Amino acid sequence: MTTHSVERVIVVPRNGYVNRLQAWASAAIMAGDLGVPCQVAWQPQPAGPAEAEVLFAGETLDHSFVRMDNVTAALGTSHEDLPRYLTVLPDRHVVALAGHDRGEQVFMPQLHAALQHASGPTTLVIIAGGAFCLPGTRAFADRRRDFYRSIAWSPPIDEQVSAALLGRGRYLGAHIRQTDRSRQAPTPRAIRAGLARLRDRTGITSLFIAADNEAALARWADEAGRLGLRAWTAEHADIDRATDTGAVAAMTDWRLLGGSEALVYTRESSFGAEATVAAGAVDGSEALAAGPVTRTGRALLHGASSIHRRATARRREASRPV
Repeated sequence: MTTHSVERVIVVPRNGYVNRLQAWASAAIMAGDLGVPCQVAWQPQPAGPAEAEVLFAGETLDHSFVRMDNVTAALGTSHEDLPRYLTVLPDRHVVALAGHDRGEQVFMPQLHAALQHASGPTTLVIIAGGAFCLPGTRAFADRRRDFYRSIAWSPPIDEQVSAALLGRGRYLGAHIRQTDRSRQAPTPRAIRAGLARLRDRTGITSLFIAADNEAALARWADEAGRLGLRAWTAEHADIDRATDTGAVAAMTDWRLLGGSEALVYTRESSFGAEATVAAGAVDGSEALAAGPVTRTGRALLHGASSIHRRATARRREASRPV
């Protein structure tokens, strides 16, 4: 951008941990192109309730993070009370973007114009849960990769990553998503085929597996063995993302996926997709998804199960003594 009056960018990352990392990386890249500092106002979210101190080391926190009070002071109100989408507050010298259901990228041309026409020093506040970039941004994926590699992570995450990688060479990665993305998840047959293609293409037989439950980890360790792959996982006492230890486990797994040569992952999962960015392996990885017939069948099965559960609950309620 040739002309602008932005003096700082504040990002309020939303949703799950990797969605927030995407927003932070995107805002930092934008701020770098504008030649201004980027500050992060971190709020725990239902999809990822850990405080920033659980995930990041002191140098990252000291350099980039600010209290939510700074956002409220800049806006003159809570960011949750802002109108949706792009808001210009000329009296406060603030431009704010909250994409909500439409995401942030669709508003980038409008944001570009608003920043060029802003008068006086302007604070740009972005409330986001995903990746975005201004028109003309170059090498966006590569710069996100470099950003992720620059983060100073908390000692527990660093220690778990180091322990998992001790004595290991090059490896492949697999992210198995079978709970919150179960309808979009690829079939087992598609995952096996994707793993076989990576094995044949790279000649690598070491496979790191990250999954959202213990049963999936065990199953795919067995499946990998039948494909001639030597599967391994990080040792976690807790993988419940509602806990601090679960958050550390999730970010450990994500960093390990980001260190692989190539991945198999669910296309709709930002966790797996952004791990390919961190790994620099977007083009060489296998982004898989369930086909339309499989999705329709799963949706019908889910609907039938829901109807059955509601009917059972009504029968139980009706059978209770008055």
